[in-house]
Amino acid sequence: MNSSTRPPDANVSVRTAAETAGNTVATIGLILTLLAGLLCALLFVAATQLPEQNDSSRLSEGMPGDVRSGGGSGQDLRSTEVPEFNPEMDEQLAVHAELTRAALEGQRFQVLLLGIATFVLNLTGLVLCVIGLFVPNRPKTVAICGTVLSVLLFAGVFGVIAVGALLDPVTTAAG
Repeated sequence: MNSSTRPPDANVSVRTAAETAGNTVATIGLILTLLAGLLCALLFVAATQLPEQNDSSRLSEGMPGDVRSGGGSGQDLRSTEVPEFNPEMDEQLAVHAELTRAALEGQRFQVLLLGIATFVLNLTGLVLCVIGLFVPNRPKTVAICGTVLSVLLFAGVFGVIAVGALLDPVTTAAG
């Protein structure tokens, strides 16, 4: 008799409210995945601005072409003016080289930190979206979108890393 005194719409409205409520876990996962995608774009921009690791062209700019290539005759070497030894200039060049190396290491460290942050955010977003797939009575659309986006981001980043590792640095520097 108690069940007849309750209005039948109360049970239906509670159930539909639970079904229509958003999947908060998956939404947070999708937001983290989108943030990881933004950081990934920044990572690729920062990585392209790094100078090449074995860029020796700047070191040999002041030498004549024949000396750089190792060919030529002794006449080329005799006709080239050799600057005087200047200890102050050598010290300034050493300081400048050390500062440049320190700045380059700082840039590489920043790119490394950006890559780690991207990885952690994407992994966290993936885990939350997968958890959102298994939350009962919640919509799965956001969880599916977040999972697919996160997997694509992982596949894209690891694909770029794999292709970069397979490239021959000698052929890319010469080409």
